[in-house]
Amino acid sequence: KDFDGAEAAYRAAIAADPGHADAHYNLGNLLYYERKDIDGAITAFRAATAADPGDAEAQEILDRMLDLKDQQRTE
Repeated sequence: KDFDGAEAAYRAAIAADPGHADAHYNLGNLLYYERKDIDGAITAFRAATAADPGDAEAQEILDRMLDLKDQQRTE
């Protein structure tokens, strides 16, 4: 799978349209699941929920990631 190409495409879509909620959402998934970059994923999901406040799924994922991040800090 071409994760580098996918990441570049998502970032290009965001650069062209910073309010592109789906690109932020997809970038967040890629960063978390493929790059293991929770901080980058949190940033992407924050942008996704800002771009589309009605996206309950993106908000739920963001909340879970923030909880996970808090758990990592207390370990």
